[in-house]
Amino acid sequence: MKRLLVLLLALLLLGGCAKPSGPTQTAVPTAGTVSETTAPESSRISDLTADTVLLYRQAGFKSREGTLLPLETVLSVSEDVLLPRSHEYDDCFPGESAGWLRLLDYAFANEYQGFSVRIRSLPALSEDQRSVIDILYHIDDGRMCFLDVDGVVTAFYLCSRPDAMEKFAVGLAEARKIAAEAPRGDDWETTEWIFHYLADHLTYGDRETYYSDRGHHLYDALVEHECLCSGYADAMYYLCNLCGVECLELQGWSNGPAGPGSEETDGHAWNIARVYGTWYVCDPTFNDTAPMPADVPLCFCLSSCFLEATFGHRTEGIYADPARIPACETCFDPVSAWNTTPEGALKSWLWFAAYDAFDPTYLLACGGLADYRTEAAASGERAQIDMEISYADYAAWAGRFMDEAAAALLPWSFAEGADGRLVIRRSGTEPGVDWAGLVIRSVTETDGVYTADLGAVTATFTVTQQGDDLYRIESIELSQK
Repeated sequence: MKRLLVLLLALLLLGGCAKPSGPTQTAVPTAGTVSETTAPESSRISDLTADTVLLYRQAGFKSREGTLLPLETVLSVSEDVLLPRSHEYDDCFPGESAGWLRLLDYAFANEYQGFSVRIRSLPALSEDQRSVIDILYHIDDGRMCFLDVDGVVTAFYLCSRPDAMEKFAVGLAEARKIAAEAPRGDDWETTEWIFHYLADHLTYGDRETYYSDRGHHLYDALVEHECLCSGYADAMYYLCNLCGVECLELQGWSNGPAGPGSEETDGHAWNIARVYGTWYVCDPTFNDTAPMPADVPLCFCLSSCFLEATFGHRTEGIYADPARIPACETCFDPVSAWNTTPEGALKSWLWFAAYDAFDPTYLLACGGLADYRTEAAASGERAQIDMEISYADYAAWAGRFMDEAAAALLPWSFAEGADGRLVIRRSGTEPGVDWAGLVIRSVTETDGVYTADLGAVTATFTVTQQGDDLYRIESIELSQK
């Protein structure tokens, strides 16, 4: 229904527009600098040929007036001046059909609302390809539309405001500046840096009537520093892709921080990112707004089923075709990500401690041992939690990055129950440490003993190297400064 209404509105905008002929104005972009194109925007749809493309600014869209450029010039423009986006779906556009993505990248990167080409200038788009385009391109609350009229295909973004593309361009320029500061070369570090940047610099809020008066999500997030979920998700999408980390924005529904049992179902936007070749779910909005300990990224690099169980996240076809979205069924494993150095082993142990202090069942879900289908029974005000997970599976996982002596400091102890299942109990040995606030500042080594500055705490630890070239914590002592 929503798509039908959008198309009807588009037909009202385009139908019946005058098509007077006029002089052809052709401008060729300066190599590598699309923004230097300065053609008079007086070409009309009647000037369009099979070898040209007519690009529309918002101001001239209704009159079908815009900038006429050689089609080949736009298709061959360098990658660094195109719109940053995920390349996850490039295989869906083989051969000449890839031109659709390049035209869209070119248009949106240069403040155009859309373009027209003659039918057969490019291969016809399939419904599947149009579904992919809906996933890839986000400017505000509008939608991508395609109209085939009188031998011309017009692709345009139906914006919610007349200055949407202008504001988007300002937001994109700011995203490029921020991305230039991000660490590169390691997917995890890059994505984590972006995730924390958004938490540190954005505020969840609605300065005006968000959906009716404004829709500049990227602009709101990175320039005004105040936005709703779409702003967080747009910002992460563009920052990640600018930094070379594949990222997609998902839209659908969520129950909010109250959890899946809440009746507060509302529209929501979040992301998935490909880290070390695996797709993970990230929700920068909930990371910044949910009632969680500081610096514990409970909505970072998780599985789809875990976010659905925790907050009710789910996509629906009205926003994006779920069949087109990569599966995120594997949760983050700190061993494969960090434990290739002694410092990485300490980082894994701190990750374990922070999640454990908050809720050990979150820890198991993040580690891939549990999901929303796993049964758990709590007793004595959660003094003990009986899990439907075998203790042997837990021990094999946790034993890869810490010895039992290192686990003794944690606020929960993990033991084997009478039936071989995992039993979690409050250990009573928690040393009054703010686990979530510990950050590795430096690590030094003397005769095989490592000393780490963790801020308010100093950690002295030893490690052993396993056969698979991974390190694990053997012993660790914490002392307050």
